[in-house]
Amino acid sequence: MTNIHCDNPDLIPLEDALKSILQSAMPIQRSETVDIISANRRVAAEPLIARHDSPAFDTSMMDGYAVNSNDFKDSKELIISQRVAAGDSPTPLMTQTAARVFTGAPIPAGADTVVIQEECVENNNKIRLPDEIIAGKNILLRGENIRANEVIFEQGSYLQPYHLGLAASQGLSSLEVYSKLSIALINTGNELVMPGSELGPGQIYNSNYFTIRSMLEGIGCKTLSFNIVKDTLDETKATLAEAANKADAILSTGESLSAMKIMSVMQSNL
Repeated sequence: MTNIHCDNPDLIPLEDALKSILQSAMPIQRSETVDIISANRRVAAEPLIARHDSPAFDTSMMDGYAVNSNDFKDSKELIISQRVAAGDSPTPLMTQTAARVFTGAPIPAGADTVVIQEECVENNNKIRLPDEIIAGKNILLRGENIRANEVIFEQGSYLQPYHLGLAASQGLSSLEVYSKLSIALINTGNELVMPGSELGPGQIYNSNYFTIRSMLEGIGCKTLSFNIVKDTLDETKATLAEAANKADAILSTGESLSAMKIMSVMQSNL
């Protein structure tokens, strides 16, 4: 990381300042329950424990025919005894028969493999099987993805879309997450003007506000805006006191540090 500080011997390197801040920072323990879609890019306040196996039943991974591989020893031709689509509840497979199954369908009890439809020939409600059948092929077994009581993700996990999908697969509609960290963003400087206004002599536009706020909100923080603070002791003290009462942390900046440098420093520490 690049050191960004003045050549003043009274100042400490950025790395040391950051280390000191992190060591003295107090964890925020507040949490809240939010619906699953709102939990995206939030931090889990508790682990997610699987309620049930996933999948909850042996599942066909292909369109084809569910058979018992032992029946193949007696005949290469089997009667189609039932048709099973996703969402159906099959009956146990009868001996010397095959079940027409589709991707996502439950496997009938008694079947131990799925032969893909391209390898079979169907005629008059019978199928002719290929020369070789491998037990267990094209079946996703119950619990193969997730086992009941398994930890799906840990407390403190930064939740991303796939976490939300896993939670939904367990039937959850909400998750417990830590409350967003509130950051008081203070921009100081008599020279600052918000975009959209006309610049006066010696003034510049307040670009840091937009750069830093967007980055903070991009990592899940809640920003409280305190800008623009004039360069007076009374206004500075009053603003800092108000910010300390309302926010978990304070981030103060002036325009002397360019937006590009701020971006570089923040990205290296996210």
